[in-house]
Amino acid sequence: MISGTKHTNDDVLYTVFKKHYCPECQAKLKRTKTTLVVNASSPEARKYDIDPYIIGEVKVQLVDFRCPMCGKEISIEDMKRIEGYYVVEVDEAEADILDETRR
Repeated sequence: MISGTKHTNDDVLYTVFKKHYCPECQAKLKRTKTTLVVNASSPEARKYDIDPYIIGEVKVQLVDFRCPMCGKEISIEDMKRIEGYYVVEVDEAEADILDETRR
């Protein structure tokens, strides 16, 4: 019995509305969805940041890109790196400072 669903695509605008191209052959990439079922208490579940209080199996929906021409598969994180996007993590103290400066 499946206890829940975990979606791994946290950046819908980036994956859906922006066009992406294969770094190998320059063809337009297709967005693909893969569904896995993992046990919430398994080591694999940690890789998908599944809530530790869930018991049983969880359906994990992964989104990535695939080139229709050469078949290359590229994760969202790798595509952001290739395209020059940088992920900046901000802790709570820095977020408070940013909020103060915007006022």
